[in-house]
Amino acid sequence: METDRGCPKCGASEVVLRKDQQLACSNCGTVLGGVSRLCPSCSHYNEDNLRHCSVCGTELVRECSSCGADNWVLASYCSQCGRHLGLVERLARRWQQTTQQRLYERQASMGPLKEQEEWASQGRMASIMHLERLEPLGLGPAARGHGDRRLLRILAVVAALLFVAFIVALLVTVGGA
Repeated sequence: METDRGCPKCGASEVVLRKDQQLACSNCGTVLGGVSRLCPSCSHYNEDNLRHCSVCGTELVRECSSCGADNWVLASYCSQCGRHLGLVERLARRWQQTTQQRLYERQASMGPLKEQEEWASQGRMASIMHLERLEPLGLGPAARGHGDRRLLRILAVVAALLFVAFIVALLVTVGGA
């Protein structure tokens, strides 16, 4: 990741996150400080103990709802108690909501899905109506089925006539010999 503040030793702007949650220069390895000072929005490296970025105002710290400790806004686990921050916050929000509120939220999120299904339904209906308009003209699938049956009947009659003609020709040749 890149920060707007260069390394004090080599001037490089690329930093890496170490396992101990400290930022270090990717070029020379100099430890720059805690990751909680880095703004997730603008990458400005802020002074220590700020709750909001001094450049863009983005929140840098969030409080663990379990133990109250301050954590970096992008941290997954609390640095004090080790609890998963997303899970704890989600459960806390769920307990604060009533069942009715959750149902209203779910109902509101169904709008786009309903709209998508309505469009699909209208498309299917339009294709059915198009086929029904073609039926009287003999161009629809049902009319094509009738035409196929009619062609088969004609071929059967022609085959039967050829068979009869062959039998008659055979009888004439056998009888005349």
